[in-house]
Amino acid sequence: MAPSSRRPTLLSSLVGGVCWLALAAGCEPPPQAATEPAPTPTPVERPAAPEPAPEPEPEPPAPLEVPSDLTFPPGAFAHEELLDALANTPSRQFKPIGTSSLAFRMRLRSEHTAAFKPRSRTHREGYLREAAAYRLARILGLENVPPATVRIVRNHEIRDRLEARYADPDTWNDIQSTLVPESNGDVPGASIYWVPELTDLGLDRGPGLVEWRGWLSQSGEIPSDRRALCRDLSNAVAFDYLIANWDRFSGGNMQGLASTDEGPRLIIRDHDVALAASISSEIHTRIRDRLVYAERFSRSFVDRVQRLDRDAIERALAADPSHAQTPLLSDAQIEGVLERRETLLSYVGALIDRWGEERVLAFE
Repeated sequence: MAPSSRRPTLLSSLVGGVCWLALAAGCEPPPQAATEPAPTPTPVERPAAPEPAPEPEPEPPAPLEVPSDLTFPPGAFAHEELLDALANTPSRQFKPIGTSSLAFRMRLRSEHTAAFKPRSRTHREGYLREAAAYRLARILGLENVPPATVRIVRNHEIRDRLEARYADPDTWNDIQSTLVPESNGDVPGASIYWVPELTDLGLDRGPGLVEWRGWLSQSGEIPSDRRALCRDLSNAVAFDYLIANWDRFSGGNMQGLASTDEGPRLIIRDHDVALAASISSEIHTRIRDRLVYAERFSRSFVDRVQRLDRDAIERALAADPSHAQTPLLSDAQIEGVLERRETLLSYVGALIDRWGEERVLAFE
């Protein structure tokens, strides 16, 4: 029983005790001396307790802005410099490189090279998804997603600048049958930074896959020279879930840089099948199963995901010059990102409830 807020006086306690003892012995309590009835005390009005002060409203989170200072690993070039070259430097040569989709290595008249993924019959929106995925990655602070932007080339530009061994009529006919140009011969596509010295790090299969899954589990221990790589891997599976990219573990999409100042780095690339307006339960299961490979995440990445809303997404997409004329994503595609964002944050929150923030948000 909760204690009374008003304690009885010592006198009232003793009197009460005497009466209780007398009644317990079967006796009448001793007669009380006749006295004048005590006047009824005038109740003292107590001042009303002050209303508790309302708790201050929490400060709204700062709007998510596109980082202006990202440099691409290993840090030699700023993203803005690369985007300018990808969009504006004249092309010098096109070499077909696609396997499952039409793509070219596009040599530029500068020190940079691009992959060019044109609008094609098999991947009609793939070029838009590449550019959109990059814009989302950038606003989330992922510096190791290669810059990508929409670029228009002329149909004859590709034909006239094909590498010599592909410049035969049959090869060009095959290419032309797959391209989807505009009526005036313009070919829209994604111009994507071609990363030099990419190498297979053995991360998508066998012992390598088992090893890094162990590093990202709460029971694992991250080697000191693999922290940057582990952060990249965690970011990759989280980003893939957000954009519904189901094709990470095939086609050489887990390649990276074998050596940087931070150790090996994963390059998060190839997003032309991501960001569908709707996905099947099979695809969702696949990307969810990959997400739970990670039980450790980047604090800054999670913070940016928490602040990612429709306005931030639209600002990010609008940074591509083509977006005003041809939107990179539809409303349905944006809604899909926001829905998966809620699930991603719910997963990270459940891990924090179980293991604590310091253990789950293990990377900067």
